[in-house]
Parts: sequence; structure tokens; C-alpha cells
Amino acid sequence: MAANLIPLLSNVSPGASMPMDLSKLYPSIDTIQLLAYFFVPGFISMKVYDLLVPRTLSRDFSKDVYEAFGYSFINFLVVYLIISNDWVNSNLNGNILLNIFLLILFLLFFPAVWPFAYLVTKNYLKDELRSITNLTERPVPQPWDCKFGENKACWIIVYLKDGTSIGGWYGKNSYCSSSPSKEQIYLEEVYEVDEDGVFGADSVRGTEGILILGDEISAIEFFKSENDHT
Repeated sequence: MAANLIPLLSNVSPGASMPMDLSKLYPSIDTIQLLAYFFVPGFISMKVYDLLVPRTLSRDFSKDVYEAFGYSFINFLVVYLIISNDWVNSNLNGNILLNIFLLILFLLFFPAVWPFAYLVTKNYLKDELRSITNLTERPVPQPWDCKFGENKACWIIVYLKDGTSIGGWYGKNSYCSSSPSKEQIYLEEVYEVDEDGVFGADSVRGTEGILILGDEISAIEFFKSENDHT
């Protein structure tokens, strides 16, 4: 049934003769279809997920083949349920537009949507489980990852090991590292902080933020913003 998704290719016989016997130089149509069904969707899902959740280390796809196959297989099961519908199945034969539409859904649209659905579901379930069990321990490598993983904008003071402190605004244009990389934090705006921990009225002029290395940090203090940051 899945072969109907590529009507143009399914009409080509793998053993058909070609000029200069080129059929021996290329994989069979069945092989191409299997590659399209059980690798391409998973590969697309992994690439989209990496765009949504940046990795500190690049993927080694030679080691992620089985992961791509697993995602592709799940994607195939969902699409199989769709094409198993009596109406869809009865209209597949001879309907090139419907076949192309399902092919686009199968190879491009669904694989790109799964990472979004996974992240939304994951965050929802995490919040629900946290409210039910009142967990204080989180399944994350470090408190650093847990706190900055909330992606909440706030004022912070970074206390350095040399006794100095740096105040700043951690907003949408600020970044921090995550495990297993070493701790680093980039603040988009820097503010002077007095001995009482009071922020200056305006950000330090002439700077485009500051990058602070984790090896220099002794503590970080977070503050809720009473007024909207502009």
C-alpha cells in the first residue's frame, strides 16, 4: 500500500534496461523507496529538533542512523493509519495529486511537525507532574540547566571569585551554555551594581553585553522584574 505514495516511481521496473546498462550503477527503485520511507523523515525530524534545541556538539549521523530509523518508523506508522482509511485508499490509485500530497505530508510536513509536538507535550507533562508530585529534584544534569532551561527573562547579579559582581538583564537575546559544556553566560545588557545590590538606572553605555565564563563565577542571584524591561 505504501508503494502507492510514489506512483511515478512505482511504474518503473527495477530491471528495466537503460542506455549503457546504467541500472547496475544505481540502487533499485525499491531501495530508494525504503530509504525515503525509513531514513529521510527521521533525518528531517532530527535536524528540526536541533534547530529548536541547539546542541553544543554536532551530531555524528554515522552513529545516529538507528535513531533516524526509529523516528522514521514512527512517522510511517502514523501515515499508514491515514492511508489505511477506506476513502483515502480507494482514491489513491490513479490520483496523482493525492499521491503527491500524501508524499509531501509523509516525507516533509509530519517529520518537521513532530519535534514541535514533542517539545510542547514534554513541557506540558513536566509542568503537570511537577504540580502533582511537588518535585524538588529534577531529571537534569545540574541546577544550572534547570534554572536557565526555564527561559525566563530576569535581572541577575553574577558574583565573581575575585570579589567583584556584574549586574545585567538576562532576556531573549541572552544565552547560556548547557551540559555537558562548561558553564558560560552571555548577558545582553550590563548594569552597574552598588554594594547593596541595587542596579543603576541605565545600562552601561558602549557595551554590547558581556560573556562570563563559569570558572570565574562563585554565585548567581536572580531577581524578578517589578517593572517591564524596555
